[in-house]
Amino acid sequence: TDDVLSVCYTCGKASDRHTNCANLGCHVLYIQCEDCSEKLKNCCSEECKSVVELPDEIQKDLRKQKRKMHQYPTHHLTRKIVGK
Repeated sequence: TDDVLSVCYTCGKASDRHTNCANLGCHVLYIQCEDCSEKLKNCCSEECKSVVELPDEIQKDLRKQKRKMHQYPTHHLTRKIVGK
């Protein structure tokens, strides 16, 4: 059917578009409308967008540092109530 059963994580608009965050250090699967995807460069948050805008080498270094320090916090998506 053409029914949309979910909402965009970012803005709360009806959407059924699943995507992975473009930040490889995050890479979470979430629902995001096309408008928000454009605005955030295929990222789930402004924080991840700022990482994606860095040069590739710096992004790799950041991921290595987090792995080395065992920094695996609960993802910020799990703490947000969608559409609120």
